[in-house]
Amino acid sequence: AIEVALRVMFGSGLEPQRFRQLAEAIHLVISRVAVGWLTNQLPRWLPIPGRARYLEALRFVDRTVYELIDERVASDELGDDQLAMLLNMAAEGKLDATGVRDEALSLLLAGYETTAKTMAWSLYEVACNPEVAARAQAEADAVLADEDELSGAEIAGRLEYCRRVFKEGMRMYPGAAFLPRVAMEDRIIGNHLIPAGTSVVCMIPCVHNDPRNWPEPRRFDPERFTPEAEQLRSRYAYMPFGLGQHLCIGKHLALLEAPLAIAKLLHRWDLSPIPTRVPKPRLGTTIDCSDGIWVHASTR
Repeated sequence: AIEVALRVMFGSGLEPQRFRQLAEAIHLVISRVAVGWLTNQLPRWLPIPGRARYLEALRFVDRTVYELIDERVASDELGDDQLAMLLNMAAEGKLDATGVRDEALSLLLAGYETTAKTMAWSLYEVACNPEVAARAQAEADAVLADEDELSGAEIAGRLEYCRRVFKEGMRMYPGAAFLPRVAMEDRIIGNHLIPAGTSVVCMIPCVHNDPRNWPEPRRFDPERFTPEAEQLRSRYAYMPFGLGQHLCIGKHLALLEAPLAIAKLLHRWDLSPIPTRVPKPRLGTTIDCSDGIWVHASTR
């Protein structure tokens, strides 16, 4: 997932060592985002385990992204990747250098671990549900039979059931576990006064497990995401990419990448759960797992 995110943003010109360093730093930043946000108001002198490494990794990512922007501008060849699109917007006066950096960093941070973790959980649920696996594999086999004649986007567009599998995976194990917001004005929610300036956290797993919108919420069921079922639900019942002005910039990339990756994996492998390796979800920046997400894979 991180390779896809980096290549979408920077093309294929990122040398291997720099690629690995940037990938490792992004992984560290993502793993500490929740802790960093929650402890941001604490005094800087207070010792918090991991804070120094987190800040150093954040500075490294920031510095590297600015260097890559400067190098691309100096080369006079913008290319055809996401960075090129942002630089063209800057040339038109729609973004400044900081804006290019912000959008590039947002896509990298939003498009890596969230997608990877949700794909892993989705594949685990597929392994536990043979009927779902059979239907997803049948679709993958049919669509990928024409793989050489189609673009990646065209293939992804035909993977309707695999997309439902991923969407249901995002419902049960959302890539972002919470939405942090700051109240702009005093409001009463239920019987609670939320004063202006208050930090508010919306817990997405709670919303995605509300039985009023999701009958039998702990049952994995991709049929919840047929076009007809989606039209009947409130738009506020499902928010894996957030809501409002700060909708995740990686949404469309994730919905293109993940169903295609799931289909390619299921096209090659049969998956089954390992009874001694039942994953236990752990709440962090994403819905994580303390001992990894394990399945048995056998060649089809």
